[in-house]
Amino acid sequence: MSLTKIVVTVGPAVEKTNTLVSLIKAGASIFRFNLKHNKHHWHSACIKKVEQASKITGKPVAILLDLQGTEIRVGKLPKQGIEVKRGDRVVFTKENSLHSLDNVIPVSDSFFQGKLKKGKKFFIDDGKFEFKVLKKQKDSFLTRVIKGGNIQSQKGVNVPGMEISSPSLLVKDLKDLSLAVKHEIDYLALSFVNNKKDIELLKRQVKKFSLSTKILAKIETRQGLDNFEEILDSCNGIIIARGDLGVEIPLEQVPYYQKKIIKRCVEMGKPVITATQMLESMCYSPFPTRAEVSDIANAVLDYTDAVMFAKETTIGKYPVKTVSVTEKICRFWEEKRPPVKDFNFELTHQTASVCYSAYELWRSPFCQKENVKAFVVITKTGMTAQMLSRLRPNLPILSLTDDKKVKDQLCLLYGVVPLLLKKSSDLYKKKNILDVEKILYCIKKSGYVKKGEKVIIVYAEDWGTLGKTSVVRIQEIP
Repeated sequence: MSLTKIVVTVGPAVEKTNTLVSLIKAGASIFRFNLKHNKHHWHSACIKKVEQASKITGKPVAILLDLQGTEIRVGKLPKQGIEVKRGDRVVFTKENSLHSLDNVIPVSDSFFQGKLKKGKKFFIDDGKFEFKVLKKQKDSFLTRVIKGGNIQSQKGVNVPGMEISSPSLLVKDLKDLSLAVKHEIDYLALSFVNNKKDIELLKRQVKKFSLSTKILAKIETRQGLDNFEEILDSCNGIIIARGDLGVEIPLEQVPYYQKKIIKRCVEMGKPVITATQMLESMCYSPFPTRAEVSDIANAVLDYTDAVMFAKETTIGKYPVKTVSVTEKICRFWEEKRPPVKDFNFELTHQTASVCYSAYELWRSPFCQKENVKAFVVITKTGMTAQMLSRLRPNLPILSLTDDKKVKDQLCLLYGVVPLLLKKSSDLYKKKNILDVEKILYCIKKSGYVKKGEKVIIVYAEDWGTLGKTSVVRIQEIP
């Protein structure tokens, strides 16, 4: 399998257990649930199916819940949608307003909390539809259609440059956290993060619910870009939401910021997901366009941890093939790309320094000649795996932990293959060569390496002491 991870958004196209099994076998390891769509009972049932598919395949997966945050969305429309044409007059009103006219579109209340003035343009569905404000009324806006089509419920609304005064967490988001508690979710993503205060607010709520979930910030606004460093410091990882970002800023700037964001995340050792329109043509076609293949290749060359699919797997006709095609593209370009260079890897603690030494050992002529097959990491919190993953070695990082939550969360990190160690009374005693051999036997049973092959093992002699990774050794599989 590719070292770059693949995130699949769960929708009607993949909700059956056998399809989820096929997706995991094809290379998917993170399953995203977009809470802007469907009800809790549907998400809950599908999460259970994902967990069942994981057991069937014997491969770990991570569950990601995507909260709406302050994202502005179209409200409930007729099932057939609303057709608008260039030049039409359309009224946008609050979701709870009563309306029965064909040219009235309900939107989130936060749409009315920004300073939207006459002459301002805004967009729906990642820029597919465009409108211009003609007049502001009490609880509505009269607009003219610039770019029309058939608008469906729950499509995103973008107003470039508009700051929203409402809290980053909606009442709905707080209710959605109950789903995270029920299923002990691995990751929470927050949409439209503008500053670290948005993340801190979510952290406080996560703490109230006693969740051990990690928080991912979605970067999709100009404010999010301007405050990126403080956001990165506050969260556990980043999603580059290129659809909304490509409306908020000029399109030609999106690749620049993609590369910049990925580099900073890699330097900090925090996972980064590149998302939106990666293989969108495969919603309807069994083959991607050449440009889409190049897009995924460039994300790999940028050293992203993962690529993410939305429509391709929620409503697309070829979800499994989308994943298998992506896995092949990623695997090819991982082998072709050069080692990371011009990255500022700060070695501010012992674990980071030891992992860097292990990486340099792997790059040595001796290890290259011996064809070392993998890194083997023993980790309690996932930090050792994280510090090694950020260096982007071109071989798997077999990461053993006794914590199931850590094991599942490691699924998102580039190159990491999480394995669960059984808890035992002597798990935290000082490690000697016999203990190491037992671990190597465990690795061999997993099927990732064979007898006689060499690995680089990284661990702490006193494993129970956090942040004290101290041993790097070349070991032959017994």
